[in-house]
Amino acid sequence: MLRPGLVVAAALLLPDAVAAQYFDRSAVLDGAISADASQVAFTLREPADERDTFVKRVVVMPASGGSQRAIGAGSHPAFGPGGQLLARLVESDGVRSLVVRD
Repeated sequence: MLRPGLVVAAALLLPDAVAAQYFDRSAVLDGAISADASQVAFTLREPADERDTFVKRVVVMPASGGSQRAIGAGSHPAFGPGGQLLARLVESDGVRSLVVRD
């Protein structure tokens, strides 16, 4: 038989435990491959300093493996047809902007 105090304690502690398991995870959300297939760009979602939010940044790396290079905040990376330009969406104060970098 369950004791009422134990049930109440579990109910109060469970949301924090569940939140901690979810908000401490990094994830790759989307990606793009350059036209010559030499580079891969992707969105990396990581926990922010605040406990219940994430930050997204675009990262580029060689398709063959190697070091990652952070491009900046944003998501949904896309390479230009020549493979030299990289576009990403950046959101600030509820406004989305398209940022292109060579």
